[in-house]
Amino acid sequence: VSKLTQIVEVFKSIGKKDLPVAIIQNGSIKSEKVVLGKIENIIIKAKESEISSPAIIVVGENVKLHPSYIKEELLQEIEKHYLLN
Repeated sequence: VSKLTQIVEVFKSIGKKDLPVAIIQNGSIKSEKVVLGKIENIIIKAKESEISSPAIIVVGENVKLHPSYIKEELLQEIEKHYLLN
């Protein structure tokens, strides 16, 4: 997690601000915490969730397969639909 800002800057510099990101803290144990977002907002989400090491940062389209990511995307689409109508 200490390198998160540097990772985000690399992806932003190549125009990948919408790339999905997951940060998994304490993976596979009771205290596991998962934070999902995109390159453009993952730093804020990580701070809000007080995520820390040990953690794994996963970047890429495979993050979209996480059930919580799917749910969040669906809710955003529904919200857009109702705001436009």
